[in-house]
Amino acid sequence: MLAKTYIFSLSYLLLTGTAWSQLAVFGDLYVSKNNQLHIAFNETYFNGGKIITDNTSVPEAVVSFGPQSDWKQLKKDSYIAGTVRIYHTATFTFPVGSENFFSPITLEVLKNSGFIQTKYTGTPPYLFTQFDADFEIPLYHYWSWKTQGEAIGRIRTYWWEYHRLDRLSFNPIDPSDLYLGLYTNSAWHTVLGHQSSNPFTTDLPLSIASGSTLLLEPVNLATVKGVSFTIPKINRPFKEKIVSQVISPNNDGINDTWKIEGYIFSSVSKIKVYGLNGNLVFMHQGEYLNNWDGSDEKNGERLPQGSYFYTIDFDGNQTVDTEGWILIKYQ
Repeated sequence: MLAKTYIFSLSYLLLTGTAWSQLAVFGDLYVSKNNQLHIAFNETYFNGGKIITDNTSVPEAVVSFGPQSDWKQLKKDSYIAGTVRIYHTATFTFPVGSENFFSPITLEVLKNSGFIQTKYTGTPPYLFTQFDADFEIPLYHYWSWKTQGEAIGRIRTYWWEYHRLDRLSFNPIDPSDLYLGLYTNSAWHTVLGHQSSNPFTTDLPLSIASGSTLLLEPVNLATVKGVSFTIPKINRPFKEKIVSQVISPNNDGINDTWKIEGYIFSSVSKIKVYGLNGNLVFMHQGEYLNNWDGSDEKNGERLPQGSYFYTIDFDGNQTVDTEGWILIKYQ
């Protein structure tokens, strides 16, 4: 599509093709209110300009993608400024944005009995809603969605330097400080995700200027209405991260069990402890309750006194987050 501007005022327009087909967008394309533009091409290339949906009425205008459709962004300021919808289950990245901010969001849709549609706005809704007192109320960047029927999925968000996440605090922010706030119309709920570098900019390391957060646990998208960024409040009590280096299980009340403090565990966290011969002597998945007393997990008998090596994967991504040595002694 080479012309500068297209205005669609049909109730439903289907763009499709046979065999392998593609659509390239070079200029602004408008979808008028109460209408839908459905793209069933295999590839859509955003090569300049935007697809803009008119969302001033209900139901709003939408751009929808078919189950075999994919897209590529060739120009950084070319995307869909408005609402994007899918009707299928897949891992789909919604190419949305606003105010010249390309702000995609990925939903790994595990269940979708109707449709899921999402859009991005620069500020989240926060009036008259409850929020965790230990966290800042989200102020910047909000992805919202609507569903028809049951919808379950995992959420992945992205940020670039132009998102200015450093504005969340007057103090320096580390990516590990970022949480996601899930919005349910009446309350916000904070969730810690797995952070990694931004796959759209593979040359940049994870930082407050570029990165990505994945929620490992699926979310009921029909109940949760949107997501934004938040951080702990400055006056939140600091909890030092400690992995105890000694277990002395002699029932004196001191170091009788292995203590891990200050870290956040989830259902996919995994702890492994090995003997000097490399044999696995203890493994635990999920929330750790500081209750391992140095016994062999195979037979329940206490392990010989000596040094053991441990690894911990907090986010379940098969990467060791921390490792070290622990000493078991009985005297």
